[in-house]
Amino acid sequence: MMLRLARGDMRAFEEIVVSYERAVRNFAFRYLGDERKAEDIAQETFLRVYKARARWRPDAKFHTWLFTITSRLCLNAIRSQRRERRVMRPAAGADDRDALAGAPERRTPSPAEGVLAAERAELLRRAVAELSENQRRALLLHRFEGLSYQEVAEAMGLTLEAVRSLLVRARRNLHDRLAPLLRADEPAAEGDGP
Repeated sequence: MMLRLARGDMRAFEEIVVSYERAVRNFAFRYLGDERKAEDIAQETFLRVYKARARWRPDAKFHTWLFTITSRLCLNAIRSQRRERRVMRPAAGADDRDALAGAPERRTPSPAEGVLAAERAELLRRAVAELSENQRRALLLHRFEGLSYQEVAEAMGLTLEAVRSLLVRARRNLHDRLAPLLRADEPAAEGDGP
């Protein structure tokens, strides 16, 4: 599609947008936790794809290149937000990012399961939001966008070992934050009681 776009085929651009818009917007939403900003990032991503159509290398994986653009735009948005926070005091709760909101559920749970799942999802969202930017970015690219370690390395401009290290630390940090909370949610075994 990119080769067709480079030759001026606007239908190819429409196909790219239709094929990837949802994935790009979902990634940006998970990263930033803000629907409006995610929509802006998606639009800017596709604008940059269009502008770079003549420079795109056919040997590069399009998916990796696309998410490189998207993740860099997300990172820039976070940096910009930090600069704004230095100038203005944030409103109460402004640091509570909902990095994974909107992720589709796999099945419809019972009401009790739904409540428990929602509580756990909220715990996970908060824990992911508390990761360092690089850990969060690597985790989202790998886990939610399905990029391989090598593709994450290319998208982030890091070595393969650096990505492995980021993902190990991200998982460890998530485990450390979530394990005590999830154990507290488990029902007591029979015979365990006051």
